[in-house]
Amino acid sequence: MISIFPFMNKQKSFFVVILAALLHSGCGDSAESYYKKGNAYAKKQNYDSAIAAYEKAVALKHDFVSAYNNMGMAWSNKGDYERAVRNYSRAIVLSRDYAEAYNNRGMAYNKMQDYDKAIEDFEKAAELKSDYTEAYDNLKIAHGNKQAEAYNRIGSSYFAKQDYNMAIESYEKAIKINPDYVEAYYNMGEVYRAGNDEAKAIKSYEKAVELDHDYVQAYDRLGWIYLFRQNYAKAADYFMKASELGKLSYENLSKAMEASNEDAYIYNAMGEAYFSGNDYAKAAKCYEKAIKLNPDYVKAHINMGSVHKAKLDYKEAMKYYEKAIGLDSGEALAYHNIGKVYFAEKNYDKAIEYYTQAIELAPEEASAYYSMGHVYEALGDKEEELKFTEKADELWKR
Repeated sequence: MISIFPFMNKQKSFFVVILAALLHSGCGDSAESYYKKGNAYAKKQNYDSAIAAYEKAVALKHDFVSAYNNMGMAWSNKGDYERAVRNYSRAIVLSRDYAEAYNNRGMAYNKMQDYDKAIEDFEKAAELKSDYTEAYDNLKIAHGNKQAEAYNRIGSSYFAKQDYNMAIESYEKAIKINPDYVEAYYNMGEVYRAGNDEAKAIKSYEKAVELDHDYVQAYDRLGWIYLFRQNYAKAADYFMKASELGKLSYENLSKAMEASNEDAYIYNAMGEAYFSGNDYAKAAKCYEKAIKLNPDYVKAHINMGSVHKAKLDYKEAMKYYEKAIGLDSGEALAYHNIGKVYFAEKNYDKAIEYYTQAIELAPEEASAYYSMGHVYEALGDKEEELKFTEKADELWKR
């Protein structure tokens, strides 16, 4: 069919060619451009943004091997080794001779304590690239970790038979091979606890949480040891830590509180645990008890104010915050929280006044800067909002 608009057809074709050329030159959001953005974010250790960029890259180019591998590295750096393995595996499926992906997957398996798979991957990486020094080094480490795991299992067998000396000897061998073997330290703590050597048990459990800050069972054990030692403040600290990780109920902290009916610190800690679980009624009872035991307990007054604020009872909240300032005029958190009340009431001038005082008292505390940014956001002052939020971000990164 002959077009009745031949000039328009030529013009359309011209623009299609220009658009294709622009995309080909990289002016558009190509897979390669997203990949480069991901690498730039990863270099700055901004792994969430890196992953988002790599995901866009592979969405545009499904066989983008390097993007899958680098996305795996980003997930590894975030500590999510299962997702890392999935991405490395995708890279390997697309490129069976990709030695770096095998090595990287081996490291992820090593972190997951799946040493047989780690060894298999390191061996494959070395086979594909004979001068791959890192793969050979990792292979030695994986073999060592497998041996350490064997000693750890042997130690657990001796422990089950109540042969504590041989159990300790086995765990020590495991730790000598792998000094970062968290489970071996925890298990050694269990042996010392069973043998009533509390000092050595504490040392072992503390090493476990030093290596793994989320090791709930170790925090729980430390809490119990200090509870029996009648060091209720430390017991509450450890039980609180376990509770914050979301893996334990408040039962153990309750026992710590019951063991010391006259310790305001314990009641305050218990209140914080209930508050974090949004159980404001129980939190309030605990804070009331803490204040009754110690009327000058500033933190308990602030916490009680926060309960009322959460319940939108701003008048009562202000009473407790002002009481805290009366007890300690340098308590930045009380000023900050009063600012939050005024902000909730849309009294922005007063909010700014109290946030300013909080910042003057604690200039390195990011949260007050964020709150100030929110005020200016509400006022529509973008320049001031940006100034305070950027300062807050800068402090958070330190």
